[in-house]
Amino acid sequence: MKFKNQLIYETSPYLLQHAYNPVNWYPWNKEALELAKKQNKMLIISIGYSACHWCHVMESESFEDPEIASLMNDNFICIKVDKEERPDIDLIYMEAVQLISGQGGWPLNCFATPDGRPFYGGTYFNKKQWDYVLNQIADLYKNDKEKISSQAKKLTNALSKNEFISIKKQTALFNNNYIQDSIEIWKDKLDPLYGGLKGQQKFPMPASIDYLLSYYHLSNDKKIFSALSIQLEKMMHGGIYDQIQGGFSRYTVDKKWIVPHFEKMLYDNAQLLSTYSNAFILSGNYNYTTVIHETINFLTSEMQDENGLFYCALDADSEGVEGKYYVWKHNEFSKTINNDFILELYNISKEGNWENGENILHITKPKNELVIKHNLEESQANQQIIKSKSKLLALRNSRTKPNLDNKIITSWNALLIVGLLDSYKATKNELAFNLAINMGEYFKNSIIKSDGSVIRSLNAKKSNLDGFLDDYANTIKAFISLYTATFNEIWLTKALLLLDYTIKNFSDEKKHLFYYTAIKEESLITRKMEITDNVMPSSNSQMAINLYVLGLHSQNQKHIERAKIMSEYVHPFFKENGAHYANWGILINWLIKEPYQLIIVGENAIALKNKINDYYLPNVILSGSEKESDLPIIKNKFKKGETYVYICRENTCLSGLTSIKEVIKIVSHSN
Repeated sequence: MKFKNQLIYETSPYLLQHAYNPVNWYPWNKEALELAKKQNKMLIISIGYSACHWCHVMESESFEDPEIASLMNDNFICIKVDKEERPDIDLIYMEAVQLISGQGGWPLNCFATPDGRPFYGGTYFNKKQWDYVLNQIADLYKNDKEKISSQAKKLTNALSKNEFISIKKQTALFNNNYIQDSIEIWKDKLDPLYGGLKGQQKFPMPASIDYLLSYYHLSNDKKIFSALSIQLEKMMHGGIYDQIQGGFSRYTVDKKWIVPHFEKMLYDNAQLLSTYSNAFILSGNYNYTTVIHETINFLTSEMQDENGLFYCALDADSEGVEGKYYVWKHNEFSKTINNDFILELYNISKEGNWENGENILHITKPKNELVIKHNLEESQANQQIIKSKSKLLALRNSRTKPNLDNKIITSWNALLIVGLLDSYKATKNELAFNLAINMGEYFKNSIIKSDGSVIRSLNAKKSNLDGFLDDYANTIKAFISLYTATFNEIWLTKALLLLDYTIKNFSDEKKHLFYYTAIKEESLITRKMEITDNVMPSSNSQMAINLYVLGLHSQNQKHIERAKIMSEYVHPFFKENGAHYANWGILINWLIKEPYQLIIVGENAIALKNKINDYYLPNVILSGSEKESDLPIIKNKFKKGETYVYICRENTCLSGLTSIKEVIKIVSHSN
């Protein structure tokens, strides 16, 4: 018997994966919520995403089982949510589950009253656990509704009060001692052997790496530099990085960065382009440029759509098996690559280094050590690596590929614009620059609506989802980067337009922070704020940075003051847990010591800017023009036939300079 449910009318690849489950799934909509009230049934709100391995496991074990489905259908209205399309829903019910269980993740399964108030939940349940939970809750609802109602009331109160009570504005004192105290706490949490934070699972956390890079540049703290170098090396040599094609998986389940959950997300790769680009400019380690080039090539070959934008994810599984597309048996590998140097380089063994005799390609021995051992010249070794990768990729491409989630998510594509421009800055890769410009043009013409709002996502059939705060925050960041890369003021104009729209539609004027949604949707039980930086920077931290940078560019003191006020809310949190407030840390550094503004004006402004980009300068904000400009900070600085760099700080500018060496000397040593 072929089942189908209400998800067959959706366009999200994740929802369509569940469209033929015997569970009578509904999408989150008015019909489903009204039906729950009409039939007086509890809600199961099950949230995940298409590339999630454990989401697939729970579907296979439970949601495809007719008996389990019958139990769910008889007692609940069952709602499936794609967290990438509706992060506003995920934000609420994820926090509810974290309050209940102390942890979160996906799949997220939350039980709620007919009006949407959560009272119980968890992440992955195996079939036996899920059967037990369903029966227990059904029985409780039948015999003791008051207990459920009481728990739902308490939990909903906690959710609605969270942003108003636990986040309190501080009388903030940001100074060098404050930063130093935070860093000392942070150091104790760093893994000295493998980099990243201590723990059995490893997430890249690009914002944390970027902050520590900037901290090292300003402090010359050798321990921080060592920790960063170890992490960046272990990541690019580990199984988290695709050694054949490039690109990073989501995270690893071991502390050595070797065994990934194999899904590849656009937002990780976008941000890590920026991270490795910044690290290369700072350190001069050319191995990082290989990561940059390979990751861009992976993205363009596997995740780019016909408009030049990028899809959101590749699945962890293929043919129902996690990682099957990426791993190798010894005999298959050695038939293709009969080369002891390559086998040893990538840790290929007969017994395997993962499950069922499979091998995950990763590098643990220094290449130069293996070159000597196998009596090779450096050039020979490099040629063998290139040739082997080409052969292995060709063979791997004959396998069944993981499913592609073909949503185009505005926020994540905006992060990629920034990553590509940072890559161009580091490597002078014209492809990266042109990709970013083309994406920016598409954003300008098709992502931003006539009223100044942005859409959340695109796919083949519809583009009518309204943007959330991260879509605005990251698009503004992308437009600022496009302005800095080109000195074309249209990007600055668009950034300011989006900033005005965001202030008008997302602000909590009392706290000067921003809600995640533009309006309070009737179907949602509360309106949340996103404060903590995680794998992606929080939308509020990025908005605070946007306000500060655009305030400097446009000489709007109100924007700068609002950024300062916003930062004060995280004063106690950054000190104790800098890794999860790292993007805020960028702004906090600027508040302690105002960044330099380098204003490059003249016919050779772009060429001069490109030379300045050869230096890692996290305490510098660039602007400029190759012609006359009415921008307040540039106005009256243009002189025909000349190009000058003006160094400004605290409303004072030095006389125009023409020597890059002199400019760098001032901004690098006068911190």
